[in-house]
Amino acid sequence: LFNMATMTGVQPGSIYKVSTAYAALEEGLSPYQSLYDDGFIEIGGHSFGCLLWNQYRARHGYVNLNSAMEVSCNYYFYDIASGYDYAKGTKLNYTMTTNKLLTYSKDFGLDEKTGLEIEEAAYGIPDPDNKKKSVQNMLKAKLKSVLKDYFPAEMINTPEKLDSVATTIVSWSEEIPSRTQVIKKLEDLGANKGTLEKLADIIKYDYFNQMKFHEGDLLNLSIGQGDHKYTVAQMARYIMTVANDGYNYPLTLVKQVGDTEKPAPTVEKIQTNNPKTFQYLRTAMNYVASGDKGSARSIFRNFPVKVGAKTGTAQKQGKIPPKDEIAYFKTYLSRIDGRLSFSQVQAKTKDVLKDRNEELAKLKNSIKTMTSEADKQKVENRINSLVAQGYLKEENAMRFAIKSLSSRNLTDEQINTYRADFGEFSWFVAFAPLDDPQIAIAILIPEGGHGGYSGPIVRELIGDYLKIPATNTNYKPTTSDNVELNTN
Repeated sequence: LFNMATMTGVQPGSIYKVSTAYAALEEGLSPYQSLYDDGFIEIGGHSFGCLLWNQYRARHGYVNLNSAMEVSCNYYFYDIASGYDYAKGTKLNYTMTTNKLLTYSKDFGLDEKTGLEIEEAAYGIPDPDNKKKSVQNMLKAKLKSVLKDYFPAEMINTPEKLDSVATTIVSWSEEIPSRTQVIKKLEDLGANKGTLEKLADIIKYDYFNQMKFHEGDLLNLSIGQGDHKYTVAQMARYIMTVANDGYNYPLTLVKQVGDTEKPAPTVEKIQTNNPKTFQYLRTAMNYVASGDKGSARSIFRNFPVKVGAKTGTAQKQGKIPPKDEIAYFKTYLSRIDGRLSFSQVQAKTKDVLKDRNEELAKLKNSIKTMTSEADKQKVENRINSLVAQGYLKEENAMRFAIKSLSSRNLTDEQINTYRADFGEFSWFVAFAPLDDPQIAIAILIPEGGHGGYSGPIVRELIGDYLKIPATNTNYKPTTSDNVELNTN
């Protein structure tokens, strides 16, 4: 009963490049300006390039907005998102920052709910403050697991003392001190002398220096990776706005296609610096579907209607929940904490479940003696909430048992380390007809691989809506279709 279209937020991958192009065009980019794709960009020891370079050591050469969108050239979008020609080492004719790039995304409503009359999520556009808070939380968890090696036992021998020391160190991130200053602060805090360099390096380089968006973050964000997180409904509204020349209508539910009972809402057209911005975007998206090298050209070959499209292959963050979490704990317990035995964890799990069942029984019995209906409802809500969260499930109790038995202050992230990574998510957005858009579509296939795999679904939906006979039903993506994934 979980509505993935309105509640699941994932990185958009290359379909976000339309927003990147929008921001650059508004800042002064000419869609006809050719920039050279030199394969890859090296930043901080990391390589940023197209799949074409990563797999074949090949380059797209000179590309403009149309041809770059057509082949989904990462290098071009790195350039225009940075306001910098990396191949020539010169600035472009405008200035772009991470905040500018992300602020333009708000024009498409990517920081808000779509307006649908059902429950939906809006995780928001990436925010430097959110990144900082996330890194601060990770640092605090890390400190709780290692401070015993650097501080006298009497300073951290209770959870309260340990939390206090860790909180103090995390608070230093507000000023981003130098390595030397971190060492001095650790000494003043009472850390053991002679061992502080290693701890200072962890604090300074692994965490403090990662709290702000850097150049590499901007490059990842420009191609829809990094901290982006949008729902399918948001992506449908996003591409609708491009299709209808900047009218960002809220979405609404209808009983059936063609239902006209609901009056169209009144919205103002997005005011652009360049009156042709959305036209340029639609033309570039048509190259994706119709260009000789378009990443969706095989899907719409012989299709009688011109289409604007964009494929996306997103690298989903997070770990896949195992089918049997008890078996997962048993298999990886020695790696999670080698000092624990599975029989020890099982025994503790039984005690946890016993305590929890007794706790819920007491809560249920307490309702019988209550006279206030509000108090009764409050307790019932608490019971229902605990049960819904898996409070009485063995795997939930076992996770709690592992945490309570371990002296390493384990986090859920550390316990989940050995889960499998998600495969790539397949995105496809499109609108049609090109010159008179009537339908906009966003498709997501979780762990569906290349964005092209979602394309035939879009083609059939457009064909059905516009009453076009089925064509090209044997489409299979080819290697040449798969050109936009950044695998650094």
